[in-house]
Amino acid sequence: MSDLRTPEVEDLLRVFAALDDEDTVYTLLEDLFTIREIKETSQRLAVARLLDAGKSYAAIEVTIHAISGTPAISDRRRYRHRKHL
Repeated sequence: MSDLRTPEVEDLLRVFAALDDEDTVYTLLEDLFTIREIKETSQRLAVARLLDAGKSYAAIEVTIHAISGTPAISDRRRYRHRKHL
């Protein structure tokens, strides 16, 4: 996690936190990431929410047709970020 906490990442977080208009968020996402990256990140969030709800990764793959190559979210990360789900 310490490698993640850089001034640039902190600035990115502040920018996202300050946005309150959905269209502006979409525009920023499209400026920063490819559509594929946005969709993959959205899928990871969906997986995190299902894991937090107690579903197994195997059940999640069946439920949302998750790509088997997508890394599972570790329990440590899942519980640390629970309030954001």
